[in-house]
Amino acid sequence: MMKILITNDDGVESEGIWALARSVVNLGKVTIVAPKYNKSGTSGSITFLKSLEVEKQKNRIKGVECFSVEGTPADSVIIGLKEICKNPTIVLSGINNGYNLSRNIMISGTIGAAMIANTQGKKSIAFSSESFESIHNHHLEMMINRIVKECISENIPNETFLNINFPNVKDEKIGHAIETTPENSNLSITTDQVSKNEYKILLSQLQSQKSNNSKDKTDMKTVKNGLVSITLLNGNNFSQHKSKNTMKRILKAANI
Repeated sequence: MMKILITNDDGVESEGIWALARSVVNLGKVTIVAPKYNKSGTSGSITFLKSLEVEKQKNRIKGVECFSVEGTPADSVIIGLKEICKNPTIVLSGINNGYNLSRNIMISGTIGAAMIANTQGKKSIAFSSESFESIHNHHLEMMINRIVKECISENIPNETFLNINFPNVKDEKIGHAIETTPENSNLSITTDQVSKNEYKILLSQLQSQKSNNSKDKTDMKTVKNGLVSITLLNGNNFSQHKSKNTMKRILKAANI
C-alpha cells in the first residue's frame, strides 16, 4: 500500500492539514506528523542537539494516525520519515492558511518541510490557499487528489518539488491550473518596538516589481486572477525548474 506522510507549519490542529488528509485518504495509508503549535515562518529550520517530544493525537479521519512534534515543520518531516512513517511514497505539506508565492517561499515553513523531504530523496508537494474559506471546496479536494495520484504514479525530476497555491473560491468550481514562475517581488520586513528591550518582526505583503513582460505567467498574477498556480521548484536554490513532460502530466490531471 502507498504511504503518504502529511505535515504543515500551522500545527496539528489546523483545518488545512485535515482538509489535505481528507483529499488523499483514498490513495493510501495516510499519516500526519506536524508541529504541536503554529511554526509559520520557520523555513527549513532544524532543531539540533535537543530532544523533541512526540505525542500521538486524536485522529479525526478513520485510518489516519496523527502525531504532534514539539518542533518545526522540518523536524516533523524528519521524525516522520525516519521513525513514524518510514519510506513514504510522497510527502505533502499544507494546506497553508495564506499564499506561499514569490519570495515568501524563502521563509515559509510549509515550503521548508517540502524542501527537507526533497533533500531526503522523497517526492514532495507544498499546498497553500489564500485563506481557509476555500479548503472545504469539493472541487479543490478532487484537484488535489488527482495531482497527488499523478505524482505518485509517475517520476518527478530529481531534486525538485511542487509549490501549489489555490485562490479563494469558496463553493465555486475552482479555476484552471497553470504552470507559473515565481514573481519578481520585494519582501518588506519591518520591526515594532513593544517595550524598551522587546521588538516584533513584521512581514508586510509582497510588492510586485515591474515586469518587462505583462504576459508573464507568474504565481502572484495567477492567483490574483482566480487560477491555480503550480510551480516546479529546484530544491537546491528555489528557482523554477522547467520540465515540459512533468508539467504536462500534472496540469492534465489537475484540469480534468
